[in-house]
Amino acid sequence: MKDFVKEGINAGFCMELLYFFISKYKLLFFTLELLTTRMRLLLFIILILATTPLSPSFASIDFHFATDTTKLTGKDSAVLLFDQALNLMRKDYYEKNSIVWDSLVTEAKRKLALANTCSDSYAIIAGCFNKMKARHSFIIPVSKTAAYTNDTNYSPRKPPAGAIMGEIKSSFADKDIAYLSVPWVCTTNPVICTQVADSLQQLIATLDEKGVSKWIIDLRMNKGGNCWPMLAGIGPLIGNTLCVYFVLSNSKAPISYREGNAMNGNKVICSVSRKAYTTKKAQKYIAVLIGPNTSSSGELVALAFKGLPNTELFGEPTAGFTTANTSFDLLDNSMLVLTVGMEADRAGHLCYRKIIPDEIITATPSYPTDDPVKTRATMWLQLF
Repeated sequence: MKDFVKEGINAGFCMELLYFFISKYKLLFFTLELLTTRMRLLLFIILILATTPLSPSFASIDFHFATDTTKLTGKDSAVLLFDQALNLMRKDYYEKNSIVWDSLVTEAKRKLALANTCSDSYAIIAGCFNKMKARHSFIIPVSKTAAYTNDTNYSPRKPPAGAIMGEIKSSFADKDIAYLSVPWVCTTNPVICTQVADSLQQLIATLDEKGVSKWIIDLRMNKGGNCWPMLAGIGPLIGNTLCVYFVLSNSKAPISYREGNAMNGNKVICSVSRKAYTTKKAQKYIAVLIGPNTSSSGELVALAFKGLPNTELFGEPTAGFTTANTSFDLLDNSMLVLTVGMEADRAGHLCYRKIIPDEIITATPSYPTDDPVKTRATMWLQLF
């Protein structure tokens, strides 16, 4: 979720970066004319920090520029990358106050002494997350980050469709019951995100034109990713309304669907490319199918349906990754995905881990040939 993106570089990190340039290139004396504008700005900030007592608020200030690290190699890159990630974790992790940071950092630094590449730091950062029990936080290497963000500088080859999104399926489960699966979406490419939203709304329109008012929404294979095209696409069934909340340490951000737009507060994150579709029948009956493979953003979509009139959840408990994440660009162009808050339903009730369906039905080993969850959802909808 890119809405809270920022690059955090605190005073300690600035000093380490300056030390690196001095020790690496033996720059004992240099003039401002030899420095780039960005380096002059960095030096100016460091001089201020060196002569000013650091208050907590100033020490943790965020500088919103990227550092050119194309010349950083070996142990230097490993140390700087880890320090940047650690600063972000200590500042923004949603349960930061419950972490014993001293022991965590001591163990990590011991391993860091043997690190020689950024990849070595990835493993150390992952180990920190494991110690923190941060199940929904992780680091994405450069190549996978490039594929996710459509950065052709680091991923010149276009990833296949099956690598960035799941399959959308639609059919009639009964004469007046429509079935629609909502796919996982593993990209922030705006073109693809809009295409996903458009495809979902077009399928809803096609089925709705047949007079459908009963819907089965299948999220059982939705492993998450980017929630915004999912919400923008499925919006006609949710309606123009609040969907969920992202609950941060000092704020609560409403996530909503409005006229083809998936929104974080007042900010539009993803939209359809044409006029938003509105279902012909205002009163709808919706069965949402969930299970252990419904994860992360897939769970958020399930939560967006929870509490709607004439709507029930069927299946098994979800994976339990119901937290709000944000991503941070790291120095080597990898990405840190960090849990910064929790999720709450439209009534404001916090969701702790798994989403429990209204009616628990265990899938059979022969799924999808034999699908008791879908069968039970169809039977429930036939009551209306």
